Amino acid sequence: MAIRGSLVALALLAACDPPPPLDDADPGSLERVATFPAAPRPLDLMLVIDDSPSMVDKQVALASTFPQLVAKLASFDGGLPDLQIAVVSTDMGTWSSEDPAPGAMIGTVGQGGCAGRGKGGNFAVQQGVLRSTSTKNFIQHPRGGEPNYLGTLETALSTQVRLGAAGCGFEQPLSAIKESLENPGNTGFVRADASLAVVILSDEDDCSARHTTLFSPDSVALGPLQSFRCFRFGVECTPDTVNEVGTKSACQPRRDADALLDDVAPYRDALLAVKGNDERKVMLGAIVAPANSIAVEERAQPGSGTLQNNLKHACAYTSAMGQDAVADPAVRLSALVDNFPGLHVRETICSADLAPAATSIGLELERLIVGDRCLYRAVAANEDCSVVDETGSDSAVAIAKCGGGATTCWEIKADAACGSGFRLDIARTQPAPADTFTTLRCHR
Repeated sequence: MAIRGSLVALALLAACDPPPPLDDADPGSLERVATFPAAPRPLDLMLVIDDSPSMVDKQVALASTFPQLVAKLASFDGGLPDLQIAVVSTDMGTWSSEDPAPGAMIGTVGQGGCAGRGKGGNFAVQQGVLRSTSTKNFIQHPRGGEPNYLGTLETALSTQVRLGAAGCGFEQPLSAIKESLENPGNTGFVRADASLAVVILSDEDDCSARHTTLFSPDSVALGPLQSFRCFRFGVECTPDTVNEVGTKSACQPRRDADALLDDVAPYRDALLAVKGNDERKVMLGAIVAPANSIAVEERAQPGSGTLQNNLKHACAYTSAMGQDAVADPAVRLSALVDNFPGLHVRETICSADLAPAATSIGLELERLIVGDRCLYRAVAANEDCSVVDETGSDSAVAIAKCGGGATTCWEIKADAACGSGFRLDIARTQPAPADTFTTLRCHR
């Protein structure tokens, strides 16, 4: 099946597969059946780009999707939303979350080596992208205002994500996200009235270090100094034989207190905390290799021919640049994204054409910014339902059901494009206040 020809089918399939309902205080008797922004929301979008030595072709593939992604954003109600878009590298050097200083330098910096805090979560700005008058290190596209970048948004984004392939080969995307959100040099990116979306592009799994011991020289206890350590000390399987050759099962992020890598859960919590733990305002996405087939194999190391344990590649394919390309299973990132309580999407990096991934991401961004009116399930005619506009944590205004003479009212309509077959429509005489979410709750 042609990838391009399948885009429409993919979009329709995704549109019919809404995210699971959010939990309420008493889910046994009350269920949230639909929730969406009452008006389009501003968006702060962070693109987390792996810039290790194998990533040039994948960055090129992602860059080619931005005309499609921008077109999708422009199709939202009112056109392009109020946007801020930042790019950050996965290179955090030999930094760890619990030790006071970075570990020793690894290899040659600029050729896949790692040192210090790497790029430290600083937003990357490519030459010729931003106007000389810009005071920010990220793209700004205010709705109805003057953008701070040169040329078109598609071109600016395509240039920004091409970070090259000189970064550290121990990728730490989760550490980079947390650092970038706390970095005073990135002030102004996260806005109180905006939703936040983070999308990761990487051909290896997360290796966010808890201790700098991870970067120590070759030893019997640690094995060779290579990225296989990220799997060996950051993932657990059943049985826990991650350092032995063979097929693995039930693999998940390692959570024990002695692990050299961080558990992924604190990074989930930190991301949600940026938006006051309101999962309606956060989206997490990843374009990574699938983690449904995990195995350890021996491979000869380049230059020496020595056999060493390595994680078996999840895929091998011809890249957008016509070169042989591979990607490794992203166990940790997959677990984080798939279990993220807010909107989330995970797509494969194992293709020269990342247009399907851009399509899925665009659909999730639409749900985040303008909302999905589809019901999470069908509602019976005799169910007791109510609709409210919720602004902040302590303000809720009830909306009447249509048919009783109210001018601002709600009704449920049939819609074959929704997975449940139904959507919620709201008729308004005046716009809802800013930062308002409309929610339908029903008692079965």
